[in-house]
Amino acid sequence: MEQEEPKGAAYYWEQAARLVARANLAPTPELRVELLRLAHRWERLAIKAATAEQTVQTLVNRSPENVSELEIYRAANQLIRRHPRDADAEAARRSRQAYDLGDMFNFHRWARIARAAMELGRRTFRGHARN
Repeated sequence: MEQEEPKGAAYYWEQAARLVARANLAPTPELRVELLRLAHRWERLAIKAATAEQTVQTLVNRSPENVSELEIYRAANQLIRRHPRDADAEAARRSRQAYDLGDMFNFHRWARIARAAMELGRRTFRGHARN
């Protein structure tokens, strides 16, 4: 038996849109709710597929510029949660380690995360805005 290739995000979005359209024409409120629930599941699959596609594209191109700002700020936010007092220093340390190993991709990525952590650190400290 042949395995099917994974569907792309566009396929899942299309399926969700079809279910929403059907839900708008549903004869009963119960059926409408059920169709919208299924559409929501298709939307979650679409989001997962889009995230996977972006990750694959980043790995294929393996260039620091291909890592989105959203991914950088998410990584910085996680680093701040793990190292609340010195997240930017931790990211800089990891950047230096990557440079020492000759890994320019991670060197540039961690440098971007360090800058984002410094920016986020200036904005908040223990949940309070900072000037």
